Amino acid sequence: MRAFSWAIAAALVATTAVIAGTNATGASGSSVAWGQWRGTVRLDADLTWYSPGVPNGQGGLTSHTTMTIVWRLDQPAPPDPDGENDGLVAAGPATVSFAEADVGEPNYCDDIVRRTGSLEATWRDVLTLDGDRTSSDRWVDFTFEELGQAPNLEFPLATEYGCRPTDVSPALAFVPRRFRVTPGGWAGGVLIDRNSIVGRTTITCDDWMQNPPRTPAECDPPQLESGWMRSVYTITVALDRENPPSCIVPKVVGLKLARARTQIRARRCSLGHIRRVRSTKARAGRVVAQSPRSGTVRRNGFPVTLVVGRG
Repeated sequence: MRAFSWAIAAALVATTAVIAGTNATGASGSSVAWGQWRGTVRLDADLTWYSPGVPNGQGGLTSHTTMTIVWRLDQPAPPDPDGENDGLVAAGPATVSFAEADVGEPNYCDDIVRRTGSLEATWRDVLTLDGDRTSSDRWVDFTFEELGQAPNLEFPLATEYGCRPTDVSPALAFVPRRFRVTPGGWAGGVLIDRNSIVGRTTITCDDWMQNPPRTPAECDPPQLESGWMRSVYTITVALDRENPPSCIVPKVVGLKLARARTQIRARRCSLGHIRRVRSTKARAGRVVAQSPRSGTVRRNGFPVTLVVGRG
């Protein structure tokens, strides 16, 4: 029991490394390059570790950690020592609950029967974003980095023994520092475009992961000879780009439909309803009318209606 217990305790108090904000393909996409965003990012974690006892009755434990963190984005990050502003302030409530229990009866006075602890606090981090929001293979990496005034992550951990007095000592809560969302997701998916990152995905890994694995390849098989581990993360994102650039309707009358579509999207508009009408052969497949007219300024993503000749 004691060996397994120390392994869990070591994992619990481990300091999570901050992952750099450059994505796996080397492309950059910091929050500055992407503009400012508003909304919330929520992470729910459920981590379980179970190891059965051995035939003589010794050893074995169950360990269960749950965590919920909600980051609200509402302002740019303060400049770093070099005077640069690269990121967004992400702050919000967080709760952590940890419970560990022996499997079977204690055999000695100093055998651990159970450990429990919990924490309620407000996290305040800097969030940077990397990824690809425009290609067919879209994804976004979230990386959180503690601000200097981040809260103390210690919480009281009460340890009950076979016949010794209960001991209360400080423990450190880990905080996941990076994760990825994609449209396909693991279970569920996230809508990703130039001005929105919205949706939910659940990641399940048969291993104890301090950061949600970004791809199935990162989810290694468990290293236990017996028993099992499982990490379940649910990521909920509701972010909108603040003050996105306007749609400026281009002149597409006379263009082939494919070319008109490209021009419309390049001006941050979207393709609306397409109506086909009888036309001369020369105008077949070409735009013969549009609405709104060219030069009109509308909200980002405003639909442009086209009339296309069919010959």
